[in-house]
Amino acid sequence: MTRNSLRIIAATLVSMIWLVADCRAQVDTGSNGSDGSVNPTDTNALSPQPLTSCPVKVSPTNVTLPAKGGSKTVKVKVQAREADCDWTAVSNDPFIVITLGAGGTGNGIVHYAVSLNTNSTELTGTMTIAGQTVTVNQAGGGCGFSISPKSATYGFVGTVATYGTVKVKAKSSLCAWTAVSNESFITITGGASGVGNGRVSYTVAQNTNNYAPQVGTITIAGETFTITESSVLSPVERPAP
Repeated sequence: MTRNSLRIIAATLVSMIWLVADCRAQVDTGSNGSDGSVNPTDTNALSPQPLTSCPVKVSPTNVTLPAKGGSKTVKVKVQAREADCDWTAVSNDPFIVITLGAGGTGNGIVHYAVSLNTNSTELTGTMTIAGQTVTVNQAGGGCGFSISPKSATYGFVGTVATYGTVKVKAKSSLCAWTAVSNESFITITGGASGVGNGRVSYTVAQNTNNYAPQVGTITIAGETFTITESSVLSPVERPAP
């Protein structure tokens, strides 16, 4: 081997040594030096970055249902290139019940239902589907009542109280009602409250006014039932003043 060859080999070895030393220095300076080097001991630099949320469209996003309730659906559409994207559906209000499709992958359909709104006012609630808000509105006034009869007339009641009944008819078996006497001579003896159809029983005490009838009411399911009771003396029997 010639002297010139030895010089070339020596120069090459020196260059390699300097290259290794330079690489070690870059590793020791940190994960993101000015030259773009990465420190392999930096776990943050080596950890995979979180994926961005999947692009999803839900429809419709605002729905109105009648007071009687009903069932509806919401469509979930995911972009084709993200077809393996997972999503969930959650109700944020108790009157909205998700019945099917509480979660899925890719395109899907969420089924939900609302029952009778027994309140007189509108209900508003939301669902969160695939990270988006769906608003559900429901009309009020789902309960309605009628009573029969609406009034009763009695002759003079003696020492033994007379009695009567009133039928209550409700629009739904879920509708609750109460019955309250508004006069001291009328006593509720049965059916002071109920749900759905029912019956109210009452008694009428003696009219202590000899000359004037007494009139009173019962409020039943928001309706007024009127009772008229005659006096002991009819108008023609009244003594002259």
